[in-house]
Amino acid sequence: MAGTRSVRSRLRRRRDRRGRGVRGLLFPATLPAARSRSERFDAIVL
Repeated sequence: MAGTRSVRSRLRRRRDRRGRGVRGLLFPATLPAARSRSERFDAIVL
């Protein structure tokens, strides 16, 4: 039994300590605020 317990503990996913993770998109993809820094830079330079 001790062998199966150690295998389970290795396979278990780590939990977020606060119980919160990324909840979803902050902005819809259609808004300019959703673009990444590199996308904004490319839009200005290119």
